[in-house]
Amino acid sequence: MKTKEHQLDLRWLEAYRSQDPHFGLERMEALLALRGNPHLDCRVIHIAGTNGKGSTIATLSQLLRQSGLRVGVFTSPYLIHYNDQITINGEAISDQDLQTYLDSYQQLLQAEESKAVFQGLTEFEVMTAFAYDYFAHEELDYVIMEVGMGGRLDSTNVCQPVLTAITSIGLDHVALLGPDLASIAREKAGIIKPGIPLVLGKLEAEASQVIEDIAIQEQAPITAYDRDYQVELEASCLSGQSFSYHSSKRETASYQVALLGHHQARNAALAISICDVLFEREGRELLSRELVDEALHQVVWPGRMEVVSQNPMILLDGAHNPHAVAPLIASLRELFQVKKRPFFLPASGPKP
Repeated sequence: MKTKEHQLDLRWLEAYRSQDPHFGLERMEALLALRGNPHLDCRVIHIAGTNGKGSTIATLSQLLRQSGLRVGVFTSPYLIHYNDQITINGEAISDQDLQTYLDSYQQLLQAEESKAVFQGLTEFEVMTAFAYDYFAHEELDYVIMEVGMGGRLDSTNVCQPVLTAITSIGLDHVALLGPDLASIAREKAGIIKPGIPLVLGKLEAEASQVIEDIAIQEQAPITAYDRDYQVELEASCLSGQSFSYHSSKRETASYQVALLGHHQARNAALAISICDVLFEREGRELLSRELVDEALHQVVWPGRMEVVSQNPMILLDGAHNPHAVAPLIASLRELFQVKKRPFFLPASGPKP
């Protein structure tokens, strides 16, 4: 694919696009080994979850940058431009840099793809490798990696993270991850690593039990929603969400995040908790209340209750499963207080 705006030659990479991928880490480990294992040079914050990953990551990135840190972010899928999947401090990788990696990997795979280990290699695996490679080269302070699907066998799960987090558990990709919350939670808990802190968002009891049992087995310190940190929505309006936050590391205070939807208060609280756990573990001074609030006011995450027109009022949102649609509808009703509005829901495949 070549576009007028972004002159990237993605044709060879698109050949690795698969509708029936075979999940596993062997291909990723082999590919990254050929590149010198760049993922092991990245200080990764690894984030899984059914919903809320992108908003939590956008908020966490802003908090870390507020401390003057250089932060890489890998998310998927892209919203507008292919480059948007790989960013540093909010700036997408340039066409020139991405094309350099495209060309380099194309040459590498042309020489190696006949090997059995690379059979079934996917576009997402190659892009994940790009991200690790680019971030390692840039010598960043932290890299936030978003799990693509599940966790245990996701291509991002080759890292040795400094912290892991699970935002939420809901029914999605049930044919691949399992038919119930416990099964899905078990797959997402595959990112938990021995002794590495785990921070949890709001979870159903069934999912929470599975995840916490695995974390205890791995001796991973747990920071859990409601038990270790608390959030209470104070107000919800078109300028964002006002909420109070409290934890053992931070006195109760009010904050406002510039994202729409009452669920964004929980996502912001999770990001604050991740940042505090990370900084305390690494001997960094926690961000002041003022710096946290300043960071939250700057958070931008397109395609999440994004206002694209005021007259008529048009919002875009990426909700794509019942677990995400429910808070979207609740937020729309609260913000606009009308029972009926036009609602368009395009989907690329069957949804529960």
